[in-house]
Amino acid sequence: MDETKIAFLILKAKQKLISILVPKIIDIIITKSKIDPNLIMKIMTMDKESAKQGGIDKILEQAGKIGVCIPQGPLQQIVDLRNSMMGTLNTASTTIDTLSKTLDPLKEISDISTTTISTTEIAIPIAKIAVSLLPTPVPPIPHPAIAAGQQIEIVKEVIDTLKFSLNGVKNQINSTQGAVSSINAPLTQMVNLFKVIDKYLLGCDKGNTLKDTLIPLNPSLQALDNIQKQQVINAQNVNTVDFPSSIYKGFILDIVKEPFSPTVNRVKAVAKNPQGIILLQTPLSFTTAPQTLISNIKLIIDLNPNLKAQ
Repeated sequence: MDETKIAFLILKAKQKLISILVPKIIDIIITKSKIDPNLIMKIMTMDKESAKQGGIDKILEQAGKIGVCIPQGPLQQIVDLRNSMMGTLNTASTTIDTLSKTLDPLKEISDISTTTISTTEIAIPIAKIAVSLLPTPVPPIPHPAIAAGQQIEIVKEVIDTLKFSLNGVKNQINSTQGAVSSINAPLTQMVNLFKVIDKYLLGCDKGNTLKDTLIPLNPSLQALDNIQKQQVINAQNVNTVDFPSSIYKGFILDIVKEPFSPTVNRVKAVAKNPQGIILLQTPLSFTTAPQTLISNIKLIIDLNPNLKAQ
């Protein structure tokens, strides 16, 4: 499938989700449950300071009981509506996740091609020097440097063509990754709003019978929530570099710093499971480009196919 079309489908799914689910969620929270709008605004506008204070889970814990409880009959109607909306959200996020994963083979080809091209470009000047050192044959035998030089020029033309094509592939990848990134924020916000609804429902469940009837987040949404939780941990950890967490093949990727001297730190990329346990890591480095370490940890994950995040 054309990657530009994938990006379009992802953005279209984003708009559809927002237009369908958000009004219904807000109706449940504000109209039916009478939850304080200030609490909702606090959750919807969480920032780094909120993360340092514990994020949404801490905010909801400190809020105590929220909303105005209603009779069991209408409460069950909210449960049914909530489950219907969660089903819609789960299905949409699975579709988006599937679309984004169609890029994985393309990204692998791109990475391999980039390495091959870089290696070949380095080899060309070395080849030219080697050719120039070849002994001059006795006439009329042509100097081997002539034929070799022609071959080197052909290789350069092939590389230039490949680089042009590869740039097109990278642009396609970037457009789709941009679309995926743009939808992760509203998906996370919807997950947070469902947490508000669930706290209200469980707080009003006198018979403790509702918990097992609530449809849970699917793995894609749970992964987003895990990133959110990891960001809270990172915000409270002085050894975590201010670099956004990401997910790759189920692993949560982070950049961590370790003191080298009183004034200098080294950094490394780590791959964690959803429980926050480090399973893989790169060697410590003095690099100031964290994205390089993220690329390295992804390669380490690829080289350990039998190791799973879950």
